[in-house]
Amino acid sequence: MIFLLIFLIAIAAGFTLFALLRGLTSFSQEQTTESRTKQTKMMFSRVKWQAIAVILVVVAAAFAAN
Repeated sequence: MIFLLIFLIAIAAGFTLFALLRGLTSFSQEQTTESRTKQTKMMFSRVKWQAIAVILVVVAAAFAAN
């Protein structure tokens, strides 16, 4: 069970990093209305995956404490 949680946390961290990199590359491009919309979507995606990773860490800590 612990191995599965660690695996899920690693996957969530990978998705967070991927979303962060996509958002940063979007920020580095020319600023148009379309690119700003894409930047916003990428950053919300990063926040979503970070939240999922934090929740998984809390669940893993709860299981480890028992």
